[in-house]
Amino acid sequence: MKPTDRLLDLMAFFLKTRRMVTFDELRDAFAEDYGEGSDAAVKRKWERDKADLLALGLPLKYVAPDDDEDDGEGGYLVDRDKAYLPELALTPDETAVLYLAGLSLSAEPSFPYREALSIALAKMQLRVNASSPNNNDDEAALQGRVLIDVAERTADGAVAARLQQLEDAITRRKRVTFEYHARSSGAVSARSVDPYGLFCRQGWWALVGHSAERKAVRVFLVHRMRDLAVNAKQPGTPDFEMPTDFRLSEHSRTPAWGYDVADPVLVTLEVREEFAWLAENELRTTGEPGVGGWRRFSVETTNPDALVSWVLQLGAKARVVGPDEVRARIRSALQTALAQAGT
Repeated sequence: MKPTDRLLDLMAFFLKTRRMVTFDELRDAFAEDYGEGSDAAVKRKWERDKADLLALGLPLKYVAPDDDEDDGEGGYLVDRDKAYLPELALTPDETAVLYLAGLSLSAEPSFPYREALSIALAKMQLRVNASSPNNNDDEAALQGRVLIDVAERTADGAVAARLQQLEDAITRRKRVTFEYHARSSGAVSARSVDPYGLFCRQGWWALVGHSAERKAVRVFLVHRMRDLAVNAKQPGTPDFEMPTDFRLSEHSRTPAWGYDVADPVLVTLEVREEFAWLAENELRTTGEPGVGGWRRFSVETTNPDALVSWVLQLGAKARVVGPDEVRARIRSALQTALAQAGT
C-alpha cells in the first residue's frame, strides 16, 4: 500500500475506533503493512507513520498499561478533546463573507489547499442556504462590497508547484534549499531553510522559516525561488523541531522591506515631526529628534526597493539620509517617474 493511502486508512481506523488499540491489534488490522518483518523494523515503520499522523493533525496519544493487570498492555487512541474545534458562532452575514473569501481562494490555481477548501465550502454552502432564503440576492450584494486580493501576480505556473513542495516540507518538517533571486541587483544566492509556514499578502506568497545563512527566522518570497528542493534523506524523520513560541501571524505582518531579498542594509531616513507617529508605527522603531522639524530613524532592511517605495509614498514628508546606494535608488525612481510623466 502507498504511504499516503496507508495514512488515510490509519486516520479513518482510529477515528472510527472509540477504544484503545494495542500495537498487536494494529498489526493485525494492517497485516499488509505491518505483518511482515522483524518487530524492530515494523515498530520503526509504525513510529514514522505515527509521526506523520501527528503532523497531519490527528491527536493520537499513548495510554500506558495498567500495572494492576498481569497481562496489561498499552495502546493508542485519539484524544477526542483535541480532535475537534468548538463550533463557531457566526452571523449569517459573517458566514456569507467567509464563504465568498473561500470561493475566491478556491479559484486560484496557486492555492495549495484547494481540495480541503472545496470540502469546507460544500459544508458552508448548506449553512449559507439555510440562513438566507434569498441567498442569490444576498450573495450578489456581498460581492458588491467585498474585495479579496488573492490574484496571482505572475503567470508563472512554477509558483503553484513550489507551494505544493513547501506545503509538503512544512508538514513533514523537512529542510528545503533553493536559489534566491534579488530583483534589484540580479544577485543569486543559495538558501537553506527550515520551513515553518506560508502566507499570502496582496497576491504574493511568502515562506517563513529559519535561515541557516542568516541564523534567524526570515521571510522569503516564493516567486523569487528557483531550483527548490526538499531534503529527501530519511523522509520519515523530521529535520527540525518547530519553536514552541513561533506564531505565523506575527511574521505575516512583517513589512515588505523585511523580506529576505538581499544582504541586510542599515538605512537612515528622516520624517517630518508631524508624521513621526506614522513612521514609528510602520517602521516599528522609535526615532530620535533631528534638526529643523525632522525625526531620524535607523532601519535595517533586506529589501531596499520596498523601503524606497514607502519613502516615496510620503513625498516631501520623508527623505533618505544614507547610505548612498539607497539614495541612488531614490533618485533613479524619481527620474523614472518624471520621464513617464513627460510622455
